[in-house]
Amino acid sequence: MKLKFIGVLASFIFSGSVLAASGSAVIPNFVTDGTGFYTYIYLSNITEKDVNVEVDLYAQNGTIITDNNVINTGVISMYPTDLSDYTENAEGNTAVFTIPAHKSYALIVKKPAYDAGHGFIRWKQDSTRRQALVAHARVYRGQTSRENVYAVPINNGMPF
Repeated sequence: MKLKFIGVLASFIFSGSVLAASGSAVIPNFVTDGTGFYTYIYLSNITEKDVNVEVDLYAQNGTIITDNNVINTGVISMYPTDLSDYTENAEGNTAVFTIPAHKSYALIVKKPAYDAGHGFIRWKQDSTRRQALVAHARVYRGQTSRENVYAVPINNGMPF
């Protein structure tokens, strides 16, 4: 019995080193209205390997925001636009893409009508890392006479 237990324990220890790493964080707030409210979600890969990322944004009514568009137009856009594998509404996600090692991107939400909500960021990487991304968001409201910006911390500014 002891030998069987040791064998099972060893298999857990050795299998842990070959599993893909992953993590997630909540985007507590976004706002957009098409006339001046926009949300920018900044994502940075803090590792030496590419990171696969999924972002889901949920509108006030609970539906996932999508626009089935290209990388730099429509409701959801990315900057810079050099991601080769960017897709929107892939398997029900708002956006799916890979961030190369040590690079940063901004996901920009610009809906034509008012909406607000929350979201989730999930990542996977072929490594044993516990943290791969750091993220931050800001809501921008620009009008002709004034400009307002407020921060939306993601994971308290800590890597996840």
